[in-house]
Amino acid sequence: MIKAMIFDMDGTILDSMSYWRRINVDFLKERGLEPPEEIRADILSISNRVCADMYAAKYDLNMTRDEILAEYRRIMSRYYATEITPKPRVGEYMDHLLASGVRLCLGTATPRELAQPALSRHGLWDKFEFIVSGLDLGLDKQYPEYYRYAVDKLGLDCGECAMFEDALYAMKGAKEAGLVVYGIYDPIHEKYQKEIEEICDVYIHGYAELLDENRSRV
Repeated sequence: MIKAMIFDMDGTILDSMSYWRRINVDFLKERGLEPPEEIRADILSISNRVCADMYAAKYDLNMTRDEILAEYRRIMSRYYATEITPKPRVGEYMDHLLASGVRLCLGTATPRELAQPALSRHGLWDKFEFIVSGLDLGLDKQYPEYYRYAVDKLGLDCGECAMFEDALYAMKGAKEAGLVVYGIYDPIHEKYQKEIEEICDVYIHGYAELLDENRSRV
């Protein structure tokens, strides 16, 4: 029985992944530059950190990788405050879990100073007991230790917890840690669709599938 659900934020709760990837292009275009030829075809699927590393090395920006990532966060804070919305019925699904006695925590690579106002704007922040930030831990979500930390903080065993994710690399980390893996479709990860569906214990295209088809199902 699932006693706790660890929710990812971007791409799982919020329809925000396309904004994070778009920043890789917008950052350069604001400076009159074009993406490097070697990543142009895949720029929307490459992580922000990889792009920031490449930009710092390739262009005369007088900015370090961390300064570029800080600029990304500044731009994203504006998108979170004005444009980004939750995936349909995610709040209703969270309420269903809470009413069923399932505890919720947030596991995200997004800094707390962005995550809290982004979720509070839609009345979702207070549904979580705590946040596990990869930046605070110094761990990426590909590592099982990330999930074991969250499970230990919940005072549970890994087999009693589930991770709700949209990204394959994080699903692999959660699975290796021994968690049940719930997956949700996000178009940014479509090229990995087959592998995502294979690794997930439960896979959905939208929260209505869990709310309408079988309300007794977690």
